[in-house]
Amino acid sequence: MTKIIATSDTHGLHRDLDVPDGDIFLYAGDFSMLGELKILADFNEWLGQLPHKHKIMIAGNHDRCFENKNKDVARKLLTNATYLENTGCEVDGINIWGSPITSTLSFWAFAYTEESERYKVWDQMPENLDILLTHTPPNGILDNTVSDENVGDRLLNSYIAKNKPKYNIFGHIHESYGYKEGNFTKFYNVAAVNEVYLLQNPPVVINI
Repeated sequence: MTKIIATSDTHGLHRDLDVPDGDIFLYAGDFSMLGELKILADFNEWLGQLPHKHKIMIAGNHDRCFENKNKDVARKLLTNATYLENTGCEVDGINIWGSPITSTLSFWAFAYTEESERYKVWDQMPENLDILLTHTPPNGILDNTVSDENVGDRLLNSYIAKNKPKYNIFGHIHESYGYKEGNFTKFYNVAAVNEVYLLQNPPVVINI
């Protein structure tokens, strides 16, 4: 059995997080507020201090340094985790594929507001994944905002139904932290902060 520890959306508060030991540490984006390189450097140092054998992460809509002119610098700074950007990896026999894209908020990073753009990304998703790591939730699944809107990506729903990952781990919508079981896929919103950016939610432990 492999012990997965998953979190996201720490927005610079990563050092205040109580992270359980485990085999694989997954991070579903938004380590920063504006993609500050100094925050990334500290986040990378913190990752290096965690005991997990494998650390895998994606960026989020706040993590602009992975999309703007600093993206090459950001990747070089991140030495203590495997970074996925519409790519995948296999660790301990577990297949993981990750994407940072979202379908709304065009002024933030990785905002693919046009459905045609998102088709090109989700089409790269392999079938029968163990873990799908996304920043955005699917629509209607742990994506409800304080204004009572469902803001997840509808197109992602169709690809999850088609490709059937065992787990979909995401963040982005802070106020919808939690778990929901689907017909085939288990869904986890692992956002660490709440809607006013206060650290509130512990990392999720998943035994696979």
